[in-house]
Amino acid sequence: MGRRPPAARPATLASDIAAGLSRLRSVLAETYAEPLPDRKPMKREKGKPWPVLPVDRALDAGLPFHELVRQGVREALFRTLADQIYHPIRAALGPALPVCWYGHQDAAWIAHLEVLRRLGLISVGDGSAFVAWTTLARSGGWWWPGEQHCVVVDRPAVIRMSPMPGAWHGELRRDTGQPAVDYRDGWSI
Repeated sequence: MGRRPPAARPATLASDIAAGLSRLRSVLAETYAEPLPDRKPMKREKGKPWPVLPVDRALDAGLPFHELVRQGVREALFRTLADQIYHPIRAALGPALPVCWYGHQDAAWIAHLEVLRRLGLISVGDGSAFVAWTTLARSGGWWWPGEQHCVVVDRPAVIRMSPMPGAWHGELRRDTGQPAVDYRDGWSI
């Protein structure tokens, strides 16, 4: 008589949300249509990343449009949000955080896809899933879904940032000498 395989753990709400988000981003990426270039496209060696260039040089060099938008919107916002806001907050909160989403700090990937949508380069289908994530990003801060409850953090009252010297894509950094983020309950970092 053989052993029974272990019972599969029921999927948690957090893993269902993560899978749905991954599916949404994959579907949107699959609909992307690169606009016809107005200059000779740049070549790159297989396995090598695209060069990071200032916008005017990237356009002149023929960097693919999608890569230009990715660097100028998604990566620039990600560097600002991750390095300057949510990594410091996550470090201050400690390692025992459950799976969470960053609400308004998810703006990097949402803004990237929104630019492509507005330019007609991706299709969001009926748009309901994308609108839901966009609404979450505009409406609240970090959130932790649970099977019975959901914790949603209010948006910060104040975020203090200044332009990062030498940044090509408008990245920002925390102001020194004072907290970068103040919440309405008095907590700041």
